[in-house]
Amino acid sequence: RVRLTFYFSNPQLSIISQAEVDFAEKLSTSVALAIENSRLYGQEHTIADTLQETLLAVPEKIEGIDFGHLYRSATKEAAKAGGDFYDLFELEHEKAGVIIGDVSGKGLAASTLTALVKDTLRAYAYQHKSPGEVVALTNNAVERASTTSMFVTLCFGVLDKHSGVFTYCSAGHPPGILRRRSGKTRVLETKNPVIGVFPDQEFSDDTTTIESGDVLVLYTDGLIEARRDKELFGEGRLARVVKDVGSRRPNEVPRLILDEVLKFDKTLVDDVAILAVSLEKPPQH
Repeated sequence: RVRLTFYFSNPQLSIISQAEVDFAEKLSTSVALAIENSRLYGQEHTIADTLQETLLAVPEKIEGIDFGHLYRSATKEAAKAGGDFYDLFELEHEKAGVIIGDVSGKGLAASTLTALVKDTLRAYAYQHKSPGEVVALTNNAVERASTTSMFVTLCFGVLDKHSGVFTYCSAGHPPGILRRRSGKTRVLETKNPVIGVFPDQEFSDDTTTIESGDVLVLYTDGLIEARRDKELFGEGRLARVVKDVGSRRPNEVPRLILDEVLKFDKTLVDDVAILAVSLEKPPQH
């Protein structure tokens, strides 16, 4: 409890009314509550930030895959830890799991739901299910666990390091861009709903092939929704930036993309996550 002490230099003012006493007590209660809320907010913010750092951790190396990743939090002053995440992990039979996603909302609730999504995707991926099946099972788990109106967009794929075949399920997420070694770009199809809203949804797979020298770029919507006045950065501008990266290695690509976005919009109002993936060696057919 906060104690407010009043000092009066004029003796005639030393007698205060009951109304003034009541006001002082209410004021002290409000100040104490504000201080406590500030302390709790600071604790929650620290926990969410720490959890998000853990959720963004990826292996330093995955055999047969070259990759780069980047996370940039929103630059607005009141930004909290967001729900953007990505992951790369080894699977059996010369395959690797690739994830990028975005949980609606911010703060501890978003970070907690992100942890659930990542762990559930991994668990089902190890059971050798297709990406569409994995996402469908994850959707049910998230829908049951979430008591809020939050939802998740994501792209989960399995890359066969031997053949270069990338089988993926994009659930309400911005479409990835595959830059061919020739310089041509292909926008990956996305036709599934977001997850976490309705149970027992069906999710389908799509397939493409990543060849030697190709780079797959996955990202969250904060990238294409960067805004200058009323103009969005947009998917078309992003595709041109990806095309112009040339023969840069994947570990350089996310930074190059973000630099172009920041030239367009220096004050990002949403978090940005970027993941670039390619094969280290030519696929063996």
